[in-house]
Amino acid sequence: MKWIFQQFLELKSETAIARELNLKAIPTNSKVPWNRALIGRILRNENYIGNLIYNRQSCKLREKKVNNPRDLWIRSEGCLEPIG
Repeated sequence: MKWIFQQFLELKSETAIARELNLKAIPTNSKVPWNRALIGRILRNENYIGNLIYNRQSCKLREKKVNNPRDLWIRSEGCLEPIG
């Protein structure tokens, strides 16, 4: 993961990073090929900078999940060791 962030800081696009990972035959956790959306999701995931966010979604029994508004999210900063 650290390599992905380093490449992005060197101004490589998400597509270029995904292409390089696929050329190096580095597998994803789900065994699907790397793509721009997957790289973007990793770059925006706050867990990698040490933050946890709770209450993004909620659901009642036997009902569909609903997305909660951002003002109801619970953000806990510095809970995890950031990659670095």
